Order: sequence, then structure tokens, then C-alpha cells
Amino acid sequence: VAGTKIKVFSASMGDVMDDEAPEGQLERLYDQVNECPDLIFQFLTKRPHRYVYHLPLGGFKHKNVWLGTTCENQEFYDVRWPILHRVASAYGLVSWISYEPALGPISIDKRSDLPVPDWIIFGGETGPDDKRRPVDEVWARTLKDECSRFGVRFFMKQLGARTPTRAKELISVDMLIRQFPA
Repeated sequence: VAGTKIKVFSASMGDVMDDEAPEGQLERLYDQVNECPDLIFQFLTKRPHRYVYHLPLGGFKHKNVWLGTTCENQEFYDVRWPILHRVASAYGLVSWISYEPALGPISIDKRSDLPVPDWIIFGGETGPDDKRRPVDEVWARTLKDECSRFGVRFFMKQLGARTPTRAKELISVDMLIRQFPA
């Protein structure tokens, strides 16, 4: 779509704040971010506390980074979201939650002392039946309704199934919501 910026999911098969990343890789990534104002870079980590120490001191020239953290259930949301919120706010960046694999319900209304994230992605776990942990579509529906109430963009990625393709096919038509932050 004309005027839509391309999104780059940085370290999509890893954790952008992994403490075992090779020396100098974050600096290379930050250089790319600053050299490509027409792209949006999506960062995701289970370690949002590392953003505090490892994002560039001067921020990003073009504010073209969306900071995210993974939250599998309410416990992780309650720990990770406040950290991510502080950092994203300090840098003036979009904040997002990857609620996958969804392993328990999450409510964004439980922490009314904090603003809500800009975006939440919901995804069930995929893999063999004997290893895959169950997901309840009610969790997605409840969160979708909360997101609508609080103005949070919601992206329904998949339910739980053997393969990602099958997990996407299981989504009810009324849940096929694929919103992005403005």
C-alpha cells in the first residue's frame, strides 16, 4: 500500500537483546536503523531490562523502532510490561506485546496505574500434540475486547495447532483481526 512503511522484524528467530549475541551486532543494527528512515524496525525480547542498558544513548534518529517484549501469561506481563513501558516512553517509541505462546490469560486492565501498550499480538503455540501446550480462544476474545476498549491495536496471529498454517486456519472469522499501530 502506498505510503505504508515496510516493517523489519529484527532477529525474528532470536532475541534482539540476547546477552550472547556476537560483539558489535547491536551497533550494526542501530546503524541500519538510523540509515533507513523509511523502514520500521520491530525489536522483541524476553529481557526488556536489557533495553535500559543497550539502546543507544541518543535514541534513534527517526523514531522508526517499535520496542516489544514477550509475555506468555499475566505473571510475565506484570513484570515485563512496566519495564518496556518506561523505556519505550523515554525514547518516544511504539510499545508492543507479543503474547505468544499464550500460556494463560492476560488482562491489560489489571495495571490501571500504567498506560496500555500500543499493540498486542496473540499467538497460540504450534508443534507436536504431545509437546504443544493448550491455548484457549477465550483468552484471545477477552483480550481483543480489552484492546478495543482501551484503543490498543490487536493482531490475531494464530491459535494452537501442529503447524502455523493449521493454527491460522483455526481462527474464527470474527477473530481475523490484523491491526497495526499507526
